Amino acid sequence: MNRIYYNLNSIFIYDNLDIENISGTITLKEGVASMEKLTMDLLEGSVAISGSYNSVPPAPEVDMNLKVNSFSFKESYQKFATIQQLAPIMKNAEGSYSTGFSFTSKMNPDMSPDLSTVFAKGSLSTTKLTTTGKTFQKIADLLNNQSLATLKMGSINLNFTIEEG
Repeated sequence: MNRIYYNLNSIFIYDNLDIENISGTITLKEGVASMEKLTMDLLEGSVAISGSYNSVPPAPEVDMNLKVNSFSFKESYQKFATIQQLAPIMKNAEGSYSTGFSFTSKMNPDMSPDLSTVFAKGSLSTTKLTTTGKTFQKIADLLNNQSLATLKMGSINLNFTIEEG
C-alpha cells in the first residue's frame, strides 16, 4: 500500500486550476486512490474531500464527499465543463456558494463525470448572488425598467438531489 501525505504551501496547478495549501492523505492500493481529510484552497474558497477514485472497472468510478466553502460562481463556471453543462446560468452569476454533498459517478476517458450516472445529494447556500443575461435584459427592455436586467437573489439555502444525471 502506498500513502502520499501532502502538506504543500506552494501553488499546485492541475489542468486549469491553481490550488494552494493542500493537506491530507491519499492512499493508493490496487487501483484505488482513497482520499482522507484532503483540503485545499481554490476558486477563491476552499474544499475538503473524502472518498475514492477506482480505476479498476472499465469505466472508472468516483465516490466522494465534498465540503465546499465560498467558491466563486464565475470561477467555477469558467474552470469546470461539468458546471457549464449542468448549470449554464452560472455563466453570468456573481457571488459565492458553499455546499456539502455526496457524489458518485462513472468517469469518461477525459476524467469528466458520465452525466447519465451521476448521483449527488446535499445542500447549497449562496451569498450575494446576482445574475444577468439576455433573457433578463429583454424583460427589462420590454417593461422599460432596467433594474430588472440584473436578478438579485442574495442568500439562498436549499437541499438537492441529482439522480441519473
